[in-house]
Amino acid sequence: MVVKTAELRKDDRPQWRDVRERLKDQGVRPEDAALGQWHEAGMHAMSGVVGTRDGRLFHFGVTYDFDQSDRPLGPGLGWVHRWAEIPANEIVVVAPGRPNAWAQALHVARLVFESEAGGPR
Repeated sequence: MVVKTAELRKDDRPQWRDVRERLKDQGVRPEDAALGQWHEAGMHAMSGVVGTRDGRLFHFGVTYDFDQSDRPLGPGLGWVHRWAEIPANEIVVVAPGRPNAWAQALHVARLVFESEAGGPR
């Protein structure tokens, strides 16, 4: 997730610029965001979850290689087709030691932040 977090924060491809703009619209600086989950969903789509230092989560989807009108964009270029903030009450531990997928993604994002700071605080 560290490599993908670096892309999230600095990559110039349109999909990452779009994610950064959406974070900024929510009051989140890119350096305060880390990728907590990343899933390829076929050849032309992926989904991800961004966690923030203040514990918020955003779920997003990207379509690759084609724009909204199915015109070619070029290999590896994409656009955000889905964006949603996950409500805090949905980030839960469903049973002792069993966090749901949202809580797992937030935990991974926190581990990225810890690794950047040199370890657990």
